[in-house]
Amino acid sequence: MFKKQDKKPKRCRKFNYYYHSYIANIDGLDVAVFTLKRGVNGKWHTLITTDSSLNFVKVIEIYSIRWSIEVFFKEAKQLFGLGKSQSTNFDVQIAQATIVFVQYLLISIRYTMEAYETIGGLFKDLQQVYIENKLNVRLLAVVALILDVLEKLIDSIDIHDVILKIIENIEFFGFLSNNYNFNYQPNT
Repeated sequence: MFKKQDKKPKRCRKFNYYYHSYIANIDGLDVAVFTLKRGVNGKWHTLITTDSSLNFVKVIEIYSIRWSIEVFFKEAKQLFGLGKSQSTNFDVQIAQATIVFVQYLLISIRYTMEAYETIGGLFKDLQQVYIENKLNVRLLAVVALILDVLEKLIDSIDIHDVILKIIENIEFFGFLSNNYNFNYQPNT
């Protein structure tokens, strides 16, 4: 199937590809075949289309669009669980797919603003921030529970004063921030 090319490949400056193109007949069907490589040292790949009137630039543009769709579905399935809903209700299936699409769009928008980061890496970062936030909320709940227990055990503690002192000096406690201060000196 691969046709040996004696002449130099053409160069597409727009996409930085070198390519050969020819019309072939496969089982009685005429197809346009493009063998291409990105840059001088790239690997050769083959694109085949049944629309033999398309030029190389148009074929690459169509292929790029189709490839972005494939990447979307791969990432939506792996990172956001597209298609994992086990409900038999059609409305739930539509809602789950819609939520995944909205999540992907929001991540994509953030990605375009922060560039140079993969969607998967961005998803992991967001997941880490979510986990840290949930941990902080749990820690605060534990502190509130401890204060409630102390208030019940010792009648002389005014819980509102303790909470106000914690809020006023929250930067010294460090569990809500990454810069923990080990030299905490309470205000007396």
